[in-house]
Amino acid sequence: MPVDPYSCIKWEWKHWGDDFELDSKSYAIVYQGSAATDCACDSYGNLYFATIDNHIYGISVADLYARELNAQQELLDETAVGGCTGIDIRKNGELWWSNSERTDTLGTLASMSWDG
Repeated sequence: MPVDPYSCIKWEWKHWGDDFELDSKSYAIVYQGSAATDCACDSYGNLYFATIDNHIYGISVADLYARELNAQQELLDETAVGGCTGIDIRKNGELWWSNSERTDTLGTLASMSWDG
């Protein structure tokens, strides 16, 4: 039986202390746009990321697996995000981020839910 070229078997995980590296002979670009400032994945494999222009996006594991370019969904825009300095997933679908811009959002920690 031939090996699926997109199989996880192709990924090799290397760990040195606190650093890790995923090696693969191929990769897919799934997002092109404003620079990402931070990202996180939940245990399902959904990817969440914030961009320098104050947006937070999500890409479902199904879209990541399909290697679709720009299949992200905008979860929050610049009215809710002000200079995101970090993003984290507390539990599946519960997204937290910190803000570092604008008087009304400076120093705030905010959250939302998304189910992909």
